[in-house]
Order: sequence, then structure tokens, then C-alpha cells
Amino acid sequence: MGIYPEGTTSNGKFISSFKSGTFYCLLPIKSCLFDVKPYKNCFPVCAAAMDILLHIALTYTFFYSEVDAYVLPTFNPNEFLFENFKHLGKEKHQIYAEALRLVWSEFLNKPIINSSLDTKLEYKSRIKGRLLNDS
Repeated sequence: MGIYPEGTTSNGKFISSFKSGTFYCLLPIKSCLFDVKPYKNCFPVCAAAMDILLHIALTYTFFYSEVDAYVLPTFNPNEFLFENFKHLGKEKHQIYAEALRLVWSEFLNKPIINSSLDTKLEYKSRIKGRLLNDS
């Protein structure tokens, strides 16, 4: 089963905030990371702030993209993690999510940004000059 803890996409240049639902059960996680590198100066495939039809049209203009795939060792939450990283959250599932996010950030050499889907929707509505309705 594949789970996308960011709950959204980014431009591929940073690691977004994780949704904590994936981490509530505190089960071990095997991370499979995909780093998409578009050809030359093409727009990133993960452009969530644009309309879907435009996104699809632009995606089909790609002649070439490079994808690096990585499988990381299984990440097992434990009391050592919760005690030594308690500054990352109040609840165990929050600490677990933020610790794994730090691992991804370090492994991919990408900065962490606290962006969410709500932030992207606000950005999109400002571009269009109107507010989008909550769904």
C-alpha cells in the first residue's frame, strides 16, 4: 500500500508538512522516495496550484523526465525516538511524523517547508483574484 504523508504535491524542491494520520498507529514505515527531475527548464510535474486540465496538458508536453527512486530502511518508532525528539511534537504520532520528515529531508537534501494544501488553495485563489469555496 502506498501512502503519501504530505497529502499534497510540491514543486519537488522541498519536503512539505506531513499529515499525522499515517502515523497514529505507530507502525514501522518503509519509505520509497521518488525524486522527479524534469527535463531542462520544464515546469515540475507536481504543480498542485494549477488547474488539473492545464496540469495534464503541460505534463503531456514532456519529452523526457528523470526519476530517481530510493528505498530507505524501515523506520521503527521507539521510546528512544519519542524521548530524544519530544521537541518535534506533543503526541507520539506527531513526533514520529516529524522525525521521518527530517530523515527524508536529509536523505534527499531538500529543505523542509511548512506548506499545506490550505496554503496552496489560498495561493491559487489569490492568483485568480477570488476566494475558493471550501469543499
